[in-house]
Amino acid sequence: MSNPLLDIIQEMEEKYIIDTETGIITRKRTGKIMGYKDKQGYIQFRFNNVLYRVHRIILTKYLEREIKPDYKTDHINHNPSDNRISNLREITQQQNTQHQQLSPRNTSGFKGVIWNKRDKKWVACIMLNNKKLFLGYFDTAEEAYSAYKNKAQELNKQGHKYFIP
Repeated sequence: MSNPLLDIIQEMEEKYIIDTETGIITRKRTGKIMGYKDKQGYIQFRFNNVLYRVHRIILTKYLEREIKPDYKTDHINHNPSDNRISNLREITQQQNTQHQQLSPRNTSGFKGVIWNKRDKKWVACIMLNNKKLFLGYFDTAEEAYSAYKNKAQELNKQGHKYFIP
């Protein structure tokens, strides 16, 4: 069975150097670095009139296979223009959601921890199968986060894949 992106990468490599260590694509003839940043900060590269995100090219070349269906390419350090293979990994949408940076609206500074105004307590919650699982009320955000981390570790032992910051 043919692998479209791998086939395209092979074709690209006739004219370009695709360096998985640096995450940079350069033109063989001139040494010019190819690509530009889009609005979200991802590096894009046009080849044969088709636009590709460089991180997908780098990860696919490194894996020597197509990225699995329903999987994402994650930038471990949250920098979308850092396409070094050491900064990329293939993860599920659930893992990608777990790995997201804290929202600017987050007041606790911890993932899975919110302030309950009515009870004047910190609340720990974790998402499991698209449902919010209540973990309890706590006097401090640190205690609530500890409950979140413990539950994430427990769920990981059951086969779930939570990123624990």
